[in-house]
Amino acid sequence: NDPSTGRAYYYNKLTKETTWDKPAPAAPKAPSVPAAPAAPGGLPLDWTEHKDPATGKAYYYNKITKETSWQRPPGKSGASPILLLAFDFDCTISSLHLFEHLYRRGGVDIPSQISVLQQQCYEDPNFTAQIFGGRGRIEDLRRFFQALHRNLQRRLVIITTGFGPVVEAALERVDLLGFFFEVIGRDHPLSEVKQGRKDRIIKELQQQHGFSSLQTLFVDDDPANVLPAAEHRICRTVWVPRPTGGMDSIMLRMIREAAEDTTGESNRLFREDFSLAVGPPQIVGAPSLHAAVQTAYRR
Repeated sequence: NDPSTGRAYYYNKLTKETTWDKPAPAAPKAPSVPAAPAAPGGLPLDWTEHKDPATGKAYYYNKITKETSWQRPPGKSGASPILLLAFDFDCTISSLHLFEHLYRRGGVDIPSQISVLQQQCYEDPNFTAQIFGGRGRIEDLRRFFQALHRNLQRRLVIITTGFGPVVEAALERVDLLGFFFEVIGRDHPLSEVKQGRKDRIIKELQQQHGFSSLQTLFVDDDPANVLPAAEHRICRTVWVPRPTGGMDSIMLRMIREAAEDTTGESNRLFREDFSLAVGPPQIVGAPSLHAAVQTAYRR
């Protein structure tokens, strides 16, 4: 109370402010540790809804940033369209491992691999189709990439441990090269800077093009490549288990549907680590990509 008037006043010990008017009560702070999640209801993929056990009030938790908020995050689950798709080449787009195939036949660098590829295609006219799993699968790939290109903002890139010019030569033979914004091989400057780490290359591409982790999808057959991206939530991931002969028709359909989805309905197909639950039943049921890989290798 003011000693001269006896009237109550209020003092803020942080700002040193005094006022005659009673301040409005502060909003309660959202809990820092989430309670059990509530049923999903159209939230962005990285947010979950929880109930505060003390007040019974709903609050929201971002599992990437660890942020909590009483305010519902804006936008529905479909607010993060997939705009950057990064594909491995060998045993992902292609059915056979072209780099290893050419290496075993004397292709140790770019000129010799291209020479071996040209020679084998000349000697066996069916070899080009065999690279991609046959003529029928080539047409499936063509329709798949055409569908992805309907969104003019979308970028399709290849990140391969093989040689970029060799991959380009193989794709050009089946008229698929034009779908890709860039082919990043082991000879590419970005691959050299990032020590061939595909997760680091993807992070650099995200920064260059302004895409978030949820706007990026990475497809690869090698667990050593996709696991770091999934475990660090760098992007959405799809693992292509060997020996499937590359992305099969189910994977192509699910990737296309996820990329074209504007409602957020496809988010239920992704695990908490942003990996797409696709493959044999025991893999689909795994709670994470790491668990899926362990299950596959125990078989």
